[in-house]
Formats: sequence, structure tokens, C-alpha cells
Amino acid sequence: MEITNTIYNRLINGDFHFIFYFEAYLMFRFFSSKNIITKDIFDIKSELLNGLEKKGCKGDYIENLEKFIYIEEGEKDENLEEFRDKIIKINNELKIEKEQENVKELVKLMQIEPYRFYMRVKESYASVPFFVYCNVDELYKSIMKLSALEIKDIIWLIKQRITLVSENSELLKELPNLLILKCKLIDEINDYKMTLRLASLKELIEKIDEFEDKIKCLNSTSQVTL
Repeated sequence: MEITNTIYNRLINGDFHFIFYFEAYLMFRFFSSKNIITKDIFDIKSELLNGLEKKGCKGDYIENLEKFIYIEEGEKDENLEEFRDKIIKINNELKIEKEQENVKELVKLMQIEPYRFYMRVKESYASVPFFVYCNVDELYKSIMKLSALEIKDIIWLIKQRITLVSENSELLKELPNLLILKCKLIDEINDYKMTLRLASLKELIEKIDEFEDKIKCLNSTSQVTL
């Protein structure tokens, strides 16, 4: 049992990747049921959860998490469900951090290589939330450095949202940041005589308005059907 004790101590100290705590609880629950260990399972659960808390959001985001935290149909164990829920929460937080970092790099790329930015966004974020992870100030600064033609790429991205939001509710989350961006853009076009570039910015504002209207329409339709 020396090896088991060593592993257990590392687990409660938060030394393992958060994904292992689900299987660890299953393993020690089995040991307890077979009287291989004498420690009370509720004490084990508490100490493993503390270890999971210590680990927190240190580690990599896991794609396809479900297969690692699968609970057999018909099995009822609130402790196991608690481990699963905490692991899902940690993984979701790591996903946000990962996407924020990815989007931050993309916004930087927008300034120096707009075409590469467009191609990467088209490949990875055409139907996946992008604006929700943006720092709006940085996004605005980057857009203001684009040419009229390059601004059309951002307009295309908004058009995609207008088309897809009725089938992809995740895109709803982008609206708050887009409304903040719209306010900043309105201030910009009001200060200058209209040019081709400012006309493109105006079109971008109009598309954000159209996206907002589409969401309002979806919300009103949803309320009517309730």
C-alpha cells in the first residue's frame, strides 16, 4: 500500500492534472468497498476534492472531456457527480482562457497580416464565438488600422453570425461585446468627413445592428412559443 499512499498524498496535494481526480475517486471507492483500505470514503472524498481545488485551473483544456468522466447509466453516486461537475467547471474555465489567448493573438495578427487573420478566422471561427473572447478596446484599435477592403472581412464575419445565430445559440454571447464595439465605431465615423473606409465602418455598424435585430426577433419568437 506504500505506492497507493504515495499517490494519495500527491492527489490531496493537488499534484495531478484535474482530469485524474474522477478516476482516483472511483479507484479509492473500490478499495474501500473491498476493505483494502480502512479510511472512510467520505473523508477520502473530502480530501480528494480539496486536492482538486488546490489544482484548480492549472493544466491544459481537455477536448472531448465526457469520455473521461462518464458515469454508467443507472449509477447513483452524488460524490462522483460532484467530482464530474467540478471537473467540467474547471475545464470550461480553461477553455475560456485558451480561447481568450487564441483570440488575443488573432487580433494582433489582424494589424500586421489582415489576410492571414481573415483566413484563420474563416477556418476556425466562422461559426464559433470569436467576439465573446475579445478585448473590445484592442479589437477596436486593430479595426481602425484596416483598409476599407480589409474591413469587409469583419463585415463578412458579422454576416455569418446573422445567418447562423438561429441555429447556433452560442453566437448570442457575442452581442454584448459587439454593441460596445459599435458605440466606439459610431464615435469614429461621426468625427470625420465620409470616405470609402468610413463607409465600410458604417456598413459594419449596420451589420451589428442587423445582428442585434435578429437576436431580438429570435427572443420574441421564443417567448411567443412558450
